[in-house]
Amino acid sequence: HRWNKARLCSGKLYNVSLNLQFFKTKIFFYNQHSKNSRLLSKKFLKTRSSSGVLFYSFPETRGASIVGINWDNFYFNNRYQGTFFIVLFSGLVLDWGKQCKILRKIKLKGKIYKYFRKTAFVKEMFSSEIQINRFRGSLLEQEDGNRGVIKKAILNGPKGSFRATFEKEIKKKKFVFLKIWIPVKLEKIFYPIEFFSVANDFQEIQGNYLFLEEN
Repeated sequence: HRWNKARLCSGKLYNVSLNLQFFKTKIFFYNQHSKNSRLLSKKFLKTRSSSGVLFYSFPETRGASIVGINWDNFYFNNRYQGTFFIVLFSGLVLDWGKQCKILRKIKLKGKIYKYFRKTAFVKEMFSSEIQINRFRGSLLEQEDGNRGVIKKAILNGPKGSFRATFEKEIKKKKFVFLKIWIPVKLEKIFYPIEFFSVANDFQEIQGNYLFLEEN
């Protein structure tokens, strides 16, 4: 939101207002891939940027308004006799009740310890032969952009080492990287908040108490 100068982090608890019902839940930001429609996780939400939001809450209709509120900046003001807060983000509900899957990209790093022309032996990327067989055929990439493919595991080599072939000839021992997508664990956290349903101004609370005592 343009009023919020802080950068929002995905996977943290935020206070949300959904059709004037307030609760605290974990927010996950994502972008939808244009080609395969996959939901790709975003670590942060920058100021004045758009993003998809996924969270757990009660059922709500499409088009309902949603507003994120900064809980830490609540304070009382005697001049205006009320409470001030900061709007973090705002948007509309697109859908609810669907099983969504958000993917997060991680990068595994390995080291070439032996090579000959376009073939290299890589170590320190995996810890077992089972992991190597799982990612067999996956694409690798060197720092200079040289791409390769994971082949078989090396039985007599270091633990977790494997053989890989590259498009171009390898000139020196460099690091290789493997980019993979893993699902993000979406926790079902939901805490209703009655903060805005209770009078917060001291004079208003005192007046309610006097009214109850007179009855």
